[in-house]
Amino acid sequence: PALVQKSPSMPAAAEPSPAEVERLMSDPRVRELQYKLAHGGEKFKLEVTNEKPQEVRNIVVPEGASEEEQMAALQRAMEEEARNKQREADEEARRAAAAKAERIAQSDPWCYVLSGAGTAAANGTYMRDGTAVKNGARVYVNERGFLLSHEVVGGGEGWIVGVAPKAYYGFQTTDKLAPEEGWAVQEHGSSPAPRVAHVEPLMAVEAAKREGNAAFKKGDHAAAVQRYGEALETAAACSGAHGLSDELLAVLHGNRAEARLQLGEHAEAEGDADAALELDPCFVKAYVRRAKALHAQERWGAAEAALRDALEVSPGAREVLSQQEEYRVAALARSGKEAVLSELSGLLGRLSALVRRKGTASEVTSLLRQLPSLLASLKTKPTDDPAVPGGLIYESAPNHDAQVYVRLATNGFALLAPLLRPMPKGAKEELLGAALETVAAAVRDCPTNMSAFDKYVPQLVPILRAKAATSLEVLRSAVRLLGAMGVRASARRVMHDPATAEGLMHVLSFPDSSSQRLHVAIIAALEDMRDTGTLANLLAVEGAPETFWREAHSRNKDVNGPSRGLIGTAMTSAVCRRRLGLRERTKRLVELVEKMTADAPVREEYVVARRAAGGAPAATGDDDDDEVKWPLRDVAALPESDTRALGEIARGLADEAAADDELVEALTRHGAWRALVPLCVARPPLSAGAIRCLRVGMGRTQAAIDAGAELGLPLWLLGCREPSDASEDFNANVATTLLAQAARDDACQLLGYVANQAVVHESAELYDPHDVLHAAIGLLSGSPSDDAACGGGRALLHLLRYQRSARLPALSARDVHDVLVPLFLRKSGEAKEALMRPLRVAMADTAWMEAAWPYFESRGSAAKVQQVVHEMNGLEEMKAIATTGKAPDAMRPNAAPLADSLEAQHRVENLQP
Repeated sequence: PALVQKSPSMPAAAEPSPAEVERLMSDPRVRELQYKLAHGGEKFKLEVTNEKPQEVRNIVVPEGASEEEQMAALQRAMEEEARNKQREADEEARRAAAAKAERIAQSDPWCYVLSGAGTAAANGTYMRDGTAVKNGARVYVNERGFLLSHEVVGGGEGWIVGVAPKAYYGFQTTDKLAPEEGWAVQEHGSSPAPRVAHVEPLMAVEAAKREGNAAFKKGDHAAAVQRYGEALETAAACSGAHGLSDELLAVLHGNRAEARLQLGEHAEAEGDADAALELDPCFVKAYVRRAKALHAQERWGAAEAALRDALEVSPGAREVLSQQEEYRVAALARSGKEAVLSELSGLLGRLSALVRRKGTASEVTSLLRQLPSLLASLKTKPTDDPAVPGGLIYESAPNHDAQVYVRLATNGFALLAPLLRPMPKGAKEELLGAALETVAAAVRDCPTNMSAFDKYVPQLVPILRAKAATSLEVLRSAVRLLGAMGVRASARRVMHDPATAEGLMHVLSFPDSSSQRLHVAIIAALEDMRDTGTLANLLAVEGAPETFWREAHSRNKDVNGPSRGLIGTAMTSAVCRRRLGLRERTKRLVELVEKMTADAPVREEYVVARRAAGGAPAATGDDDDDEVKWPLRDVAALPESDTRALGEIARGLADEAAADDELVEALTRHGAWRALVPLCVARPPLSAGAIRCLRVGMGRTQAAIDAGAELGLPLWLLGCREPSDASEDFNANVATTLLAQAARDDACQLLGYVANQAVVHESAELYDPHDVLHAAIGLLSGSPSDDAACGGGRALLHLLRYQRSARLPALSARDVHDVLVPLFLRKSGEAKEALMRPLRVAMADTAWMEAAWPYFESRGSAAKVQQVVHEMNGLEEMKAIATTGKAPDAMRPNAAPLADSLEAQHRVENLQP
């Protein structure tokens, strides 16, 4: 073994010395080799330490050769083997160098990814810097401004990472492809050096394609269109790059065409399909997708021609033949002739025969897929023709109830019921999906069919429970059927099952941007039920609240309306409110209220005083005046479903905020109070709910008080508004809201909270003081609660005391007599004391009492007024005893010194001799 070369790069060994030969001959392995050589052995293995076994063949030695000659022959053979291995290694290195040179010549990386650099800012993805090229190589830049470029400096060239003129890392090479390892740390860099991975255009395109496929499988077709578009943009920017074949680009266009079909973008889908066929004329799926796009644009002939072209490319293609059959049925549906019913009858007859004789899954599936198209074509529409019974006619078919016909032909769905069970993936699962879609089309908006299918609804439970083993498309079909049956108690019972609810929410958790959104049917059914028990069960599923919040913010009006109604329904239940997670989703709730009110038209710009309670100017773009113009929207003009949902949200928020300080803080942080103020001038019950919510907020945070005062809410409640085209409508809305005692109680408390805000009194100065005081006292009419009496009394007190009782002469004796006096005599405790204060301001004023006394006498209420004065004195005396420990001296007001009192002067005069 000592004679064997340890490495192919080492020089050949010299002739062995006698001592070496003697040492080798003493090795038993060498003696074994010698024996094999002597007996004609042509092949053997020699084990070498730390190396793989080497194979030596055809060692020729002369007959009768000595041991030294045998060892020399062995040495020559091993040297020849080493030379052969060296030649093979050299050839492999040459081929690798040639492949690298070819790859470098063809390579045009889309981006580089640097990682592990000691300078953190140098790490990240380096994208192409437009079309910039330097020294024959592209320039790349990361998001922090670091450049990766090929530079020529001081006679040498190589790759530099840095920010000009500072170099952080470098690698000296003439290659136009940045190396992966071996970078050197430069003057401004920090150890360790980075590792560089290059992303070829093909890699970037494939990655974007995979992301698009994943988004499509999840049902997020808009995201899929975006990802396929990114892949095509990358391919266009790298035209001619290695691996970017026409076949790959055709697949990308075909995939985007399918995603656009799901979104209802039929013209764009046609364009993508045409582009795919231009790149690959044998792409059958592109023909089918082009046909679908043309058919959706009602270009029937062109769609059929596209399918014929597909059959020329691939005769007998099942997908094409099935599509042709569907279009034939659709053509019959458009014809509006008896052929429609004949086709329906024939389909159901063949379906019955297939099911009874246990036909193949593909045969039954192909029939079932045609039934929904026929049923959809036989929809009715209203007519004004008095001769038509029921006022309904078929849009494109004779007068026959096709849905009922399906029920009768399938023996009350008994023929289809055996198909509604979990099936293994493949053709049988497609059969299940087709059966579910057929039943959904048959029962939708048909009460008699719904009633007949009630007993089969529980069969959906095992399908939805097996969500892990069932494809998403089949689950979507099951949910579509459940949505069609949503108004039935049988469907609600199914949704009460926790495992079924989990399967349902699993399907709804995937964003659906298709033209026929699955979410619309099921969410609309849930909203129509208004069943908080079922809703609470669904909200208990992990991730369910986020799904409903997402759909409520959707731009699709078909789904956001029912979703918002669903949120409103949930707000009426304490259990549902807790499961909605209001504290964590306050921002989304406030944004939802703002989005819903933003759809209402602006009726006027309500003017309020510029300075808020804290003295800070309000936000406005007009610096020349002291007023804020607040755009006021007519929320009452919104659809009834939106106003109902807003009212339920406001009332639910009030209930939650009354017991949750953290929620109040979150509402304040996201500007909820300003969003709620405009709702107060809508019609009840929305306006009543908004006033209640603001009242609760004002009782817990100053921010709500500031928002209400700044935006003029107190004056709205007092009916004070500048004349405008909308003022009468808004005043009428407020007056209607305040007819309810509960709303008046909330308004009194709300006015009590803002009574000491200067901005309120400054704004009230613009209006007749008599009207202001009359409206404030009017809120106390009826049977207000103690809290309302306290708030209303406080508000009235501040209105009367403003600017040294400047409004007092405008106080109506009738209002005092009819409202304040009876309420004072009826109340007790804190409410009585709160009402006493404005009464005392009025009755202590001599001028006002002189003017009011004739009215009191004319109504025969002089004794009642005296009783009021007596009770007020008693309250004052009790308050003084509680404060000072002794009763006040009536002859010494405010405990004045005896020498300064009238009583002292009287006594002095009486003591004169």
